Amino acid sequence: MRRWIVLVSLLVCFPLVTWAAADEAVVKSTKPVLNQVIYQTSAETWVSTQTAEVIVSVNATLNENQLAKAHSNILNKLNNIAKSDWHITQFNRSPNESGLEQLQILAQTRLPETALSDLRDQAKKSSKPGETFKVESITFEPTLAETEAARKQLRDEIYQKTQAELTELNKHYANQHYLVHKIDFTENVTPQPMPRPRMMMMAENTAGSAPPVTVANKMTITANIALVSINR
Repeated sequence: MRRWIVLVSLLVCFPLVTWAAADEAVVKSTKPVLNQVIYQTSAETWVSTQTAEVIVSVNATLNENQLAKAHSNILNKLNNIAKSDWHITQFNRSPNESGLEQLQILAQTRLPETALSDLRDQAKKSSKPGETFKVESITFEPTLAETEAARKQLRDEIYQKTQAELTELNKHYANQHYLVHKIDFTENVTPQPMPRPRMMMMAENTAGSAPPVTVANKMTITANIALVSINR
C-alpha cells in the first residue's frame, strides 16, 4: 500500500516539475537582448580663483573683564587688518601662571589679491603687548562653489556630446533606437599655473604693473558611456 502511495505522488509531481521547467525556458527566451555601444569621452577646464584663503592667529593674555568682550574685540581688530567676513575656527582658553587667561585663536577669511599686499604689516600694527596678530598662511585655492560650477560645466558638456553621439548612432541605425543606459564619471584635478595670452604679458611689461594673480586648477572629467538598444 505504501508503494502505491509513493508512485501516485511521483506521478502527480512530475507534470508540475515539467511545467515549471517549461515556464523558466519561456522566461529566458523572452529576456530582452541588449545591443550595446560603449565609448569614452572627456572634457576639461580651468577652475580659477582670484581670492586667497587667509588664516590669522591671535595670541592674547586677558583678565576676567577683558574676556567678556574678547570675541567682538578680536573680530573688530581683524576687520582693521582687512575688511572681510572673518570666521573664528579655533578658540582655546587656558589660565597661565599669573592667573590671567591665555587665548589662542585662529581666524580665516577669503581676500582678493589686491588686499594682500600690506596684510602682514597691518597684522603687526594691530598687535600690542599681550595681544599679537600673525598671518599664518595665504593660500590660493578655488572655493567649493567655483569647483562645483566647473564640474557642472564639464558634465553639461559631456551630456551634449552624448546626445550628439546618440543622434549620429540612431541616424545610422534607425531601426534600433539607442538610448543612454549608463554614464560613469571619473574626475582628475591637477594644480597648475594657468597660461596667460601673449598679448596680456606684453601689456603687463609695458604698463609696469601686473593685474591680479589668477590661480587655477586643471579639472578633467572622463565619462564611460553605455548606449543600448533593446531587442525582444
